[in-house]
Amino acid sequence: MNSREIVFDVTEADWYPVKLSDGSEALYPAAYRPKQMPDGSYWYHAQNGLHIATMPLGATFFDQVYFPYLDDYPNDFRRLDDAMNAVLWQAMVHSPWNHTQDDGFWETLRKNTLRLRSQTNRALVIVCGCNLFEWGTFLRRIDNFLMDIYSVPDEVEYLLDALMERHLATLEKVCDTVGDIVDILRFGDDLGMDSGPFMSPEIYQKLFKPRHTKLNEYVHFFQRRRLCIQPGA
Repeated sequence: MNSREIVFDVTEADWYPVKLSDGSEALYPAAYRPKQMPDGSYWYHAQNGLHIATMPLGATFFDQVYFPYLDDYPNDFRRLDDAMNAVLWQAMVHSPWNHTQDDGFWETLRKNTLRLRSQTNRALVIVCGCNLFEWGTFLRRIDNFLMDIYSVPDEVEYLLDALMERHLATLEKVCDTVGDIVDILRFGDDLGMDSGPFMSPEIYQKLFKPRHTKLNEYVHFFQRRRLCIQPGA
């Protein structure tokens, strides 16, 4: 672990002041450095320098402008991690997940969660992502992916299986680290609009429900196992 304790963006040095488009003052995380362009817009670049997101002048959020699989799916998903890191949702990830590459991240996550547990009797929630449909839209662009789930469902399933490998690996780390402390593990996936779902129930049940079920069952299995090994359980 580094000599400097990881505190997950809670000190003054972890933030810097900015002015929003309406002139109001705000703070950005120190590692978050969008570049202002001559036209007043802001561009955000991935670690490799690729332009991945733009916030137009006067806007309040970034639009994704780079979609790794825009033209087609790859032959295999050995470089899926690289593709995911080039998507603004992951490249601009919120705390504490922007520190996962820091030495001692998981140890510090547990330490911080135990401290929080000792300070409150309210439920603790940890966000675990585990998005499936959304990652399809991030990688392929939403218009393409909505057609894919009907026209090339086999390709979609290959992608979803590759995502599941990564999600389950993350869940294992989260459960092992703080599963005995937190009360809720929150998943995220955007499956509908104000007017209704993005897909038919049949498509959801074929492509997404079995995988959402597997993610939930993993957490439930961990919780049952934890309760069984507690003294007196």
